[in-house]
Amino acid sequence: MGSSMARIEPAWESRIPMAKVDLFYMRPGCVSCQKTSALLEAGKAVVAQQRQSKKEPMSDADAQALLQSVSKVIIARGKSTETLKAADATLDHLRGPTGNFRAPMLKVGKTLLVGFHADTIKTLVGG
Repeated sequence: MGSSMARIEPAWESRIPMAKVDLFYMRPGCVSCQKTSALLEAGKAVVAQQRQSKKEPMSDADAQALLQSVSKVIIARGKSTETLKAADATLDHLRGPTGNFRAPMLKVGKTLLVGFHADTIKTLVGG
């Protein structure tokens, strides 16, 4: 006998909100960038713009515009983070020891994360 029961589609999966990452600034070959990418995939985040530092280096004007588009900046160094109001952050907060802008950098909504910090990324993208 055939079953009259309809097949149930996993419709709940399509209702799970996916985090939107506005910008993922990364450097190819960077281990922290690869870890960030893996966390974004695990959290099913949708990346609107991925920008590679070698192909499209960030200018001072780009970085300043990025700071003006957010309200909070989280600077990750090692296992610690420092949270600043965007108005208090300077371009030097976004630079590494070589003077170049740090990678990875993630903009999620009104928050900018500079550097790698797994717990913060998971919080931002819900992974």
